[in-house]
Amino acid sequence: MTSNAKRIWLLEDDPGIIEVTKIVLHNEGYEFKAFQRSDRFYKELEKEQPDLFIIDLYILGDNGINVSKKLSGSQATSHIPIIIMSADTKNQDMVKIKSYAAYISKPFEIDAFLATISKLLS
Repeated sequence: MTSNAKRIWLLEDDPGIIEVTKIVLHNEGYEFKAFQRSDRFYKELEKEQPDLFIIDLYILGDNGINVSKKLSGSQATSHIPIIIMSADTKNQDMVKIKSYAAYISKPFEIDAFLATISKLLS
């Protein structure tokens, strides 16, 4: 990875999804950090910022709606695109989130996932 590699953060509590995402993104040259809890995510956010957030709708200790609203409502992070991921394709809570740039259903198709990321980072 080069020093100008785009940084992507994943907030996800499923270790399998984290591992697959890590492999896919590292193979594409992205820097990657994963967080299973929102408290650790916010603590790291005080130190640095990524170029893109990928947030699971349902996570330990919080939910993607709250996290997305906090990020989009903060002057420090409102410019960073957010991808919401969920296995719940019929979720009515999605209408409450107006701050995400893309929605990806789990399990995701890798090529479509990478195309979405590339589009948001260009």
